[in-house]
Amino acid sequence: MKYILLALATAIFAGQATAREISVTARCVEHAQFDNEYEFVVVYKDAFLPTDTTLTLSYGYRQWGNNSDEPDGGSYFHWQNPNNVAVTEIAQGHYQSRHTLREFTGTGGWSEYLQFAFAIRKPDGTIVWDNNGHPWGYYEAYFHGSLRCTDLAIPKIVFNAR
Repeated sequence: MKYILLALATAIFAGQATAREISVTARCVEHAQFDNEYEFVVVYKDAFLPTDTTLTLSYGYRQWGNNSDEPDGGSYFHWQNPNNVAVTEIAQGHYQSRHTLREFTGTGGWSEYLQFAFAIRKPDGTIVWDNNGHPWGYYEAYFHGSLRCTDLAIPKIVFNAR
């Protein structure tokens, strides 16, 4: 099993007394049934969130699809296999979510990036999105899904704001 630290970002917002930290790790699981299986752990920390705040992780994958008719040999498809999962609060202001991606790459495509954003429900019921401060934005963490676990090299850490 190989662990990869995919992304770590700390943001301090101007005019706000808040700092947050977001990290993503992945574990590549050697598995006979699937070409690729990744277990992701997404952590969100913000000590300034009020008690009884809940988070939902909205995520999908940027996938590469092979197509020899295209100039680059294929193209990317964004937000594939979208899902929303509750994020567990494991300590005050410290949240964590786990999920697994299983896929066959023999079909000529694979996932390479985890794309995600957070819906934050405050105790008064208001919902704000942490999508990296951009309208229709999201975070993106690269995990090089085209390689099998046995071939996996630790990629450079990539954390994109979209």
